Amino acid sequence: MPADALGEQLRRLMPSSAVVVPEGGGWAALIPGVPVHGDADTFDDAIDDLLNALREYAEDWNDRLHAVPNHVQNRSLVELVECSDDDQLREWLLARRQSAGAAAGVLARA
Repeated sequence: MPADALGEQLRRLMPSSAVVVPEGGGWAALIPGVPVHGDADTFDDAIDDLLNALREYAEDWNDRLHAVPNHVQNRSLVELVECSDDDQLREWLLARRQSAGAAAGVLARA
């Protein structure tokens, strides 16, 4: 299966559980249960920081974490990260938040 098709399938089948919250005058972004986080002064920069953390985690997972029992279950996440460009990954991270904001009639970043 081509990487772009695999990435599309994974992004569709694995809903994001990312959480972005105001923290200390800035923003914190994380995925519960995954040892990655992003933080920055702005919402968008916190998402960018989380994207970088996900890319670094994917590299570490391939290098050594794939054999560590409490990281084995993150294989699909690593594949999703590797098969997605930054725009696709950002869209995936924010999909649940955007859906909730649209359903409530508010902006996702409000």
